[in-house]
Amino acid sequence: MGNWWFDDQGKNNLKGVPGDDSNKIVLPDSSIIGFMLEVPLARRDFKLIVPLMLPLEQARLNALVAANPRIQELEPNLDPGIQDDRLMKKFNVQGAYHDPNRRKR
Repeated sequence: MGNWWFDDQGKNNLKGVPGDDSNKIVLPDSSIIGFMLEVPLARRDFKLIVPLMLPLEQARLNALVAANPRIQELEPNLDPGIQDDRLMKKFNVQGAYHDPNRRKR
């Protein structure tokens, strides 16, 4: 099984250093933060891959995590049953259905 941050061609989407044309940033910081907040597998694999990267890349990514502590507060190892319950709750709490074609009498 590969790391979540690698694409189909084996390219590391976390790589890159600001201002270095020979090592351009693949994903902007906002995308990395979004993935980390939404995808538990991305958080897990992030912790595995960052120590293997270049020192300047590590500094960039560690600063990103330090500036966004909410990423670390999330529960990356939730029980799948709890995740399913939370997902179903989103579908069931949408509110009452309103039919705009219904006429008042």
